[in-house]
Amino acid sequence: MASDIHDRRRTIAGRVMRLSPPARYGIAVAATGFAALLRVALDPLLGRDLPFLTFYPAVMVSAWLGGFWPGILATLLAATIADYLWLSLTSSLAISRAGDVVGLLVFVGMGALISVLNESWRRASAAVSQSEERLQVTLASIGDGVIATDDQGRVTQLNPVAEALTGWTEADAVGKRLEEVFVVIHDESRRPAESPIGRVLRDNVIVKLANPTVLISKDGRETPVDDSAAPIKAADGRVAGVVMVFRDVTERHRAERERAALLEAARAAERGAEHASRTKDEFLAMVSHELRTPLNAVLGWADMLRSGTLAKARRERAVDAVYANAKRQVRLIDELLDISRIMSGKLRLERTALDLPGVVRAALDVVQPAADAKHLHLAVEADPSIGPFYADAARLQQIFGNLLSNAVKFTPEGGAVHLRICRVDGVVECVVTDAGPGISPDFLPSVFEPFRQADGSTTRRHGGLGLGLSIVKHLVEAHGGTVTAESSGGRQGATFIVRLPIVSVYADEPDPTAAESMTPVDTPTVGVATVSLQGVSVLVVDDDADSREIVAASLEQFGAVVLTAASAAEALDLLKTERVHVLLADVAMPDEDGYTLIRQLRALQRPDTAAIPAAALTSMARAEDRQHALQAGFQLHLAKPIDSRSLVDAVAALLHPVAAR
Repeated sequence: MASDIHDRRRTIAGRVMRLSPPARYGIAVAATGFAALLRVALDPLLGRDLPFLTFYPAVMVSAWLGGFWPGILATLLAATIADYLWLSLTSSLAISRAGDVVGLLVFVGMGALISVLNESWRRASAAVSQSEERLQVTLASIGDGVIATDDQGRVTQLNPVAEALTGWTEADAVGKRLEEVFVVIHDESRRPAESPIGRVLRDNVIVKLANPTVLISKDGRETPVDDSAAPIKAADGRVAGVVMVFRDVTERHRAERERAALLEAARAAERGAEHASRTKDEFLAMVSHELRTPLNAVLGWADMLRSGTLAKARRERAVDAVYANAKRQVRLIDELLDISRIMSGKLRLERTALDLPGVVRAALDVVQPAADAKHLHLAVEADPSIGPFYADAARLQQIFGNLLSNAVKFTPEGGAVHLRICRVDGVVECVVTDAGPGISPDFLPSVFEPFRQADGSTTRRHGGLGLGLSIVKHLVEAHGGTVTAESSGGRQGATFIVRLPIVSVYADEPDPTAAESMTPVDTPTVGVATVSLQGVSVLVVDDDADSREIVAASLEQFGAVVLTAASAAEALDLLKTERVHVLLADVAMPDEDGYTLIRQLRALQRPDTAAIPAAALTSMARAEDRQHALQAGFQLHLAKPIDSRSLVDAVAALLHPVAAR
């Protein structure tokens, strides 16, 4: 209570210090006048005794509220009034008695003393008040929360930031223990954190709480804080209390979490880049190995054939080996091109009405030599009720061929591969089962990923690029179907299940024009056994001499007359003098390419020459390359490398397009 009164007095003193001089002197005059009236009113009781009785309070009030000089003014006014009214001679300033002189001098001395003491106290109180005001303004201005306590750990002061963070007002918090107002827990363990106040009071040191610390406000709100506690020291060095300074570090924690997340993302990206780089290196090494292996056989046998030292039996073996390894290399290149189309989103399907058993038989014909070499039994069960439906025949053959080739590759010698095809609720289900080592559970989820193989080491038993199953998955999904793999591992084989939706021929019969436009013109159906090119003149245009020679040799075996040109300009010169029935032209040539050649040919004035059927024979084998060739004026697009049978069939198709269709 005394402390509160003292605080209020200091506050009043601070306010009085701000009064103007006229106001302070006015207070002195008013207080003295009021005291004089009060003394006059007491005359019936006091008479001429105690003339200064009411003037002492007036001097004290004037000195307390006005300061030294207002106190002196009040003293002098009071002395004059008392002398005039109550000392020796009434209504006179003359003093006749010594006692009155002494009383007057004592009063003046006491008034001066009161004025001096009140002025000193007033100035000290005002200074303290101003200091406290500056402290309050400072505490209110800083961005950190501040809580001060006494030497018993009881709260004495909170600044506005501390009020906002703790949820306590200063009025409610003052007098409570710090642990009640400042409640903190460890962020990770969620256990209460030890208050630092005990250690500060005991050891007289600055204490910082361990991070991360969370402040629990009065209403249960949680705020991450960073804080420290320091002793408040008195003049004699003893600890008079503790000051706790803390700040909201929510944004800092968020930034740290974001920085940690970015760091982890960067590390993950770095690991991904390292993995991608390692995978790329492994893949390039694998591609190099897989391409160089058949190329080594081709070059080796070709070199020996070229030397002319091989016996006849070995020559036949050399020719077979060259052909087989060239076909193997073509398959590898086709896989790379297919996965490139798939990954770039440029894979296109050409759906036609097809007979599924016929597609399966074609796929079996491809893998049969490899199965026979390992003495494998290919068991096929096909439901005859499936009937024709719309799909891409070449891509379906590729799907079954890849699955069967995979099964043949992993099935040990003397084993069996089973293929079952049936119709289940409007879906064609094709199941391929092998008797190989199976697929480990760890690798099974990755079996359809490109460039992935269960054994990618240099000691692996089975070759390939690891693209076949990935291509299967994309081709099946392009048809709207699904493919799954099942295996128990442990040398119990693997099963691949393809489910394709049946798009009935009769449910959506296309018009004849559309059917003709969907017919794959790259695959003529004229049988080679029935083809004769006797007397047919074919112009082959290619800047590569070896390519011209092999194409010419293939056609001449069937009686064709072959003319060759190394450039578009040379070809146009020949067409001016020679009669040509079919044109086969490369696309990528120096100076003028095949597209320029065909456009110039179609623009010639001679109708018979301008209408010569033509095929683009090129290594540019993408779907967009085919479309570009057809738009430029070619009737066919033939991708290199091409075997002699397909080449002859293509020429026959150009000569007899109706029969070919």
